[in-house]
Amino acid sequence: MTDPIGVNEAAEIMGIHPSGVTRYCQQGRLVAEKLGKRPWMIERQSAIDFVPNPSGNPEFQARKAKRKGEK
Repeated sequence: MTDPIGVNEAAEIMGIHPSGVTRYCQQGRLVAEKLGKRPWMIERQSAIDFVPNPSGNPEFQARKAKRKGEK
């Protein structure tokens, strides 16, 4: 991995909460490594290039449809 960064730095770059970065690492949506109990290390370019796509997320679509139905 070239130019690894920590979760907090990745969160700053991506403009999201560190728990979101951790979740994306667990889901494999970021180029990241975790060795044992050490924190996630994320490839800097992966954090820079990351574009969340909530509209393609089925859970997001279900919540959106539910909100429309409540109005």
